[in-house]
Amino acid sequence: MKKIIIIIAVLALLLIAAAVVVKLRSDEDKNSSVDVAPSAENKENAPESIGGQKDEHGCLIPAGYSWCEQKKKCLRTWEESCP
Repeated sequence: MKKIIIIIAVLALLLIAAAVVVKLRSDEDKNSSVDVAPSAENKENAPESIGGQKDEHGCLIPAGYSWCEQKKKCLRTWEESCP
């Protein structure tokens, strides 16, 4: 009798776990089909993309570039010194 109860309990837990997995996968499918690109009217309020920030000279800040006035170019100070 105890074996039957244990088997039924294990089967019930497996069914619950399967239902949770199916639910999570369906939620992922719904989220992945959503268009995440901002529409034309929302581009003004959309945050700037990460990694594309440039300073007033056009140096790519997230890549470590900064403007060297003496050399008149963007450079990484650990790769090339700026006198």
